[in-house]
Amino acid sequence: MKPLVVVVVLALIMGVGIYIGMSGLVTQYAFVPGRSSAGTAVCTPDSAFVQRGAAVRFISSQLPAGALYHWASDEGRSEMSTNGTFSVQFSTAGAKTVSLFYFDRNAWLRSTCQVQVR
Repeated sequence: MKPLVVVVVLALIMGVGIYIGMSGLVTQYAFVPGRSSAGTAVCTPDSAFVQRGAAVRFISSQLPAGALYHWASDEGRSEMSTNGTFSVQFSTAGAKTVSLFYFDRNAWLRSTCQVQVR
């Protein structure tokens, strides 16, 4: 009878150890809700297409309340207005990407939007 009790106690200890270890791994590598740009902040251009040299305005929506944010464009002449919109003039044709960076839950996240310049 004693060996059976020892086996059961050791099995319980191992089970608790495995549970604690696995829950730590799951927590460490889990996807944190809200860390994906999908379904959070969105940037939208006024128009999907724009002529070279014409300004296209981008608007943000679904930003977390009070979040710090900034806009970036890899090319073109850009300007941010006081109401939070972002305008860019592109001088070359092609697909252009504008990024909206925002701070949420101790991390900077990025949302991108595209416009086609003709």
